[in-house]
Amino acid sequence: MENFASLLTGTVGDYKAPPAAPALAYPVVITRYEYGKSRGKETPFIRIFTTITDWPEDFDDEEVMSLVKVVGREVSVDFWLTPAATPMLLKLAQNCGISKSTPAAMIPDELIGKTGIMLTKHYMRKPRHELDEPTALLQGDKLIGIPS
Repeated sequence: MENFASLLTGTVGDYKAPPAAPALAYPVVITRYEYGKSRGKETPFIRIFTTITDWPEDFDDEEVMSLVKVVGREVSVDFWLTPAATPMLLKLAQNCGISKSTPAAMIPDELIGKTGIMLTKHYMRKPRHELDEPTALLQGDKLIGIPS
C-alpha cells in the first residue's frame, strides 16, 4: 500500500487560503443547461449554467483582479421544476425577452446566449459551477431568476 502521508508537507500554520473572488454582481451570459433530480426526494430541476464575462464595472481592486480569475468562470443556478417553483423559471424567460407565447418546453434553448447579472453573497473560491450561493440573476436591473 502506498504511503500518502508522505505527500503532506509543511505545518498547519503554513496554510494560506487560495484567493477568492469577492461577493459582487458579475455580468454573465447563459451558456447551457441540464436536467436533474435531487438526491433525496428526486425532485426534478433544471440547472442553468452561466459564464462570467467580466468584472463588475464598479470594481477596481487591481490586486484582486490580478490574483483571481473570474472571467470565464462557470456558475450555475438551479430551478426546481414543480408547480410551486416553475413560475420562477417562467419569470426568468419573460424578463430575458422570450415571448409569452413560447412553449415552456422551449424555454431552456431560448435562454442560451441571454445576458444578465449574477449576484453573489459569498466569496467564490471554487473553480467551476460550485459557486457559494448565487442569490439572484438579473437582466439589466430586472430580477430574472432566484435560484432554488
